[in-house]
Amino acid sequence: MLSAGSLMAQQGNTPTPVTEELIRLSDQWMNAAQQHDSATLERLMAPEFTLMRPSPSGVVRRAEWLAALRQMHLRAFQYDDLKVAQYGDALAVVNGILVVDAEANGRPVTPVTLVTDVWARRAGRWVVVTRYAASAAELGPRPAPVPTTAAVTAPKPAAPSTPAPSTPVPSTPVPSTPVPSTTPATPSSAPSVIDQRNAPGCAGIVARALANAAATSQPSTQPRTAFNEFEVEQAATPTVASQALGITAFAHRELLVQFVVDTTGVVDLPTTKVLAITMPARARPHASDSTRAVDALRRWRFRPAQIGGCAVPQIEQMPVRIE
Repeated sequence: MLSAGSLMAQQGNTPTPVTEELIRLSDQWMNAAQQHDSATLERLMAPEFTLMRPSPSGVVRRAEWLAALRQMHLRAFQYDDLKVAQYGDALAVVNGILVVDAEANGRPVTPVTLVTDVWARRAGRWVVVTRYAASAAELGPRPAPVPTTAAVTAPKPAAPSTPAPSTPVPSTPVPSTPVPSTTPATPSSAPSVIDQRNAPGCAGIVARALANAAATSQPSTQPRTAFNEFEVEQAATPTVASQALGITAFAHRELLVQFVVDTTGVVDLPTTKVLAITMPARARPHASDSTRAVDALRRWRFRPAQIGGCAVPQIEQMPVRIE
């Protein structure tokens, strides 16, 4: 996951001073890891730094991360398609694909990993708080869900209902702080235009795409029910109204949450997981933070992810601010 080399960043928006600084710090962090530069690593990594992976034992604290680093021989790395998203003055998310040439205890390290790094500004400088990493092998094979049929009520009472297939979106377990089980389900909403076009053939397209993704992964007992962003042809994107809501509605404490956006563009609330919390030095987390984050996500709407012109469920990560 680490080593030396050039940093190749691609961004859709014009770079800002913050994005340029975080790209530079990301490169500096990996170079410090390659050189075993303890002073730089201590400066860039928050005391509570955590590496999170999609596995039952996929939580690694900073001390464990640094200990494992000492066993690595790091030769080269590069970031592909690196993107920076800033949320307020104290939180930013850096996302990209990390390609490495490295060995750990004489064994090759997974060469390609999707990484999402959470950076927080503290005392005037940026530190990395959380890295969420996933490789195709770690996701494991996920059997495709069995398509079901749902009756569509006709507008006239006398007209018979017409069955229409739909792809179920079960919850996807992710290692992190669970949302309380009392979380109410998402209210039903009108399907998006994309979802209305999901003809019978779309169920097969989605099933085949899930099977193809699973075929490149290691065995797993967990069923595959949603796609990662790098596995879809068109990623889920929040509507303009939802983007404005996320920017202006909250302050003080910021939670990085992970959830599944279903084929109608609505957040599947039971899949919501809190990955990290960033707050001012004197602030304290509250027991209700997770519930309030879910309440905020209830109002978000997305343009669903697509594969082959069909809407598909996608795993999404996004900061949510809480007063």
